[in-house]
Amino acid sequence: MPNQCGNNLYVSGDPAQLARFMENARAGDLPLCLHRIAPMPAELELTSIHQQTKEESERLFNAHGAADQHNWRMLHWGTGQEPRHVHVEMKEDGSAVYHFPTAWTPVGPPLLRTITGDYPGLRAEVRYGEPFNCCSGRTVSRDGWITEESREYYDPIEEPDDGKDQE
Repeated sequence: MPNQCGNNLYVSGDPAQLARFMENARAGDLPLCLHRIAPMPAELELTSIHQQTKEESERLFNAHGAADQHNWRMLHWGTGQEPRHVHVEMKEDGSAVYHFPTAWTPVGPPLLRTITGDYPGLRAEVRYGEPFNCCSGRTVSRDGWITEESREYYDPIEEPDDGKDQE
């Protein structure tokens, strides 16, 4: 079972583009489907690098930049699996916040760049935390570019430095 990485994806900006994004990102009961944002080539569905020949891996890599579905998703989404439990919250300022866990890693810069590149006028920001790997971070995209990115490591065992002298 993979470690869970908590993601909060904030999408804001032009109201018409936000509504269009929200409609296009929805799949059935799920308010956010990464495949709807950045569709994986059909040929890679159900592929596994562990179950194919070297020649097949090379052919798929040359055609799609990845030899299997997991590696393609990592390159384009930042995570290897679709989130299964997504909750969307509408803020008073008109922005949307998607709350969801992903396996091991957060959604990445390529997905944010796709969102803001395909929906001009939107700003996309992910804030994430992965407690078992002791990291958290934030990535922001506008106009198809990453404008801010930070990652912080922490030691959950280390005592916080509150500025007081230890006796």
